[in-house]
Amino acid sequence: MLTSNMTMLGFLLVLPWINSVVYVGKYDKQINQLMVKKVENLGSLYVKGTFTSYILMMFL
Repeated sequence: MLTSNMTMLGFLLVLPWINSVVYVGKYDKQINQLMVKKVENLGSLYVKGTFTSYILMMFL
């Protein structure tokens, strides 16, 4: 049980650093532009949302 809490604590300690990397690299604006561009139906929004999630997971 101690190890699961330490993992969560480690993640929470690294989270502000990840946020600063995203902010400095202006990835948040680029991802927003990617999501808004040419969304014609819910199917294309789902694909773009999935792709965006994979991009964000690279930071984790």
